[in-house]
Amino acid sequence: MSISHRVQDSMVDRLFATISELNQAIVDKESAIHQLDQELLSCEQEHAWMGTECNKASDSEERLELKQLREEEKLLENDISSVTGKIDRADEHIKQIEKAISHLEADKQGLINEIEDRSILVAIVKYVFGDTEREELIRIEDDIQHKRVKRKDLFKTKEKLISGITVLTDRRNALENALFSVHARIERLTEAKLSYARKQRDARNTYKTTSKQISARKQDVNKQFEKAWVAALHHLNELCNSIRRRQPHLNELTSENINTGTHFPDALAFGRMHLAHQNWNGYVPRLIPFPFKKSLWLPDKNTKYRLIHQLLLRLIHCIPVGNVEVIAADPLRLGTSLTQ
Repeated sequence: MSISHRVQDSMVDRLFATISELNQAIVDKESAIHQLDQELLSCEQEHAWMGTECNKASDSEERLELKQLREEEKLLENDISSVTGKIDRADEHIKQIEKAISHLEADKQGLINEIEDRSILVAIVKYVFGDTEREELIRIEDDIQHKRVKRKDLFKTKEKLISGITVLTDRRNALENALFSVHARIERLTEAKLSYARKQRDARNTYKTTSKQISARKQDVNKQFEKAWVAALHHLNELCNSIRRRQPHLNELTSENINTGTHFPDALAFGRMHLAHQNWNGYVPRLIPFPFKKSLWLPDKNTKYRLIHQLLLRLIHCIPVGNVEVIAADPLRLGTSLTQ
């Protein structure tokens, strides 16, 4: 078996492939949960948007304007009623004056007829001793003239009142148009509000349904994750046990662990790696591909001696017997370092 083929199926690859199964299970779960959360958030935003649009359709401003117009309408109707009353009173007064003028005209005509029917003798006597009929006729004519002037003034007043009521009527017509417009706006807003309310109700029901569905899907995701997680942990545990059976912890090595065969390992268990996810944590062997592709760098002086000892111990047990050769070079201290 070539080295390249051995590395392809090496213990290191198998270990990291198994760890990748754990990681992939986590990624799949988090990706699915994130997608479900985004779906729920989108549904929540749709529900909130419908509530905002429903509030926008409020007709409170139109209701206030309607109230003001109603108050203005009431005042205007009072003004119209007041002017109409004045016109009615003017008409009644005019009728009374015309009736009085009619009576006076009748009295005047009676006096004129009486004066014209007098005999010459009566006329002379009335002329000498005073003509009460003529005096009464003059008074009636003055009274008629006075009443005609008053009637004329009343007609002028009535014309002014009629002109005023025309203005008030125009104002009332304009006010009625404004009221009709406000009522139409309120009706449109009411319809819009009802429409948004229905949409909001549908969005709320959709949100509840979606929330339940997403909750159930999350449970399925968690179940699938637990299944994949347990399976990956089982594979990882089997692989770690297999590695430790071949290469136990250094403090657990016995003579039975000496490689008396001819198989060379493709990796050395040297230390351990810590794995953690949420409340779970564990350790797996740290594997170094073997043979080494390049020289190993060791840290500070105190630590490197311990690591060299551990490396030699691992090599002695893992490499088939008789195949380990150690060459130590100590150009500075000429071998005295090895005694340490």
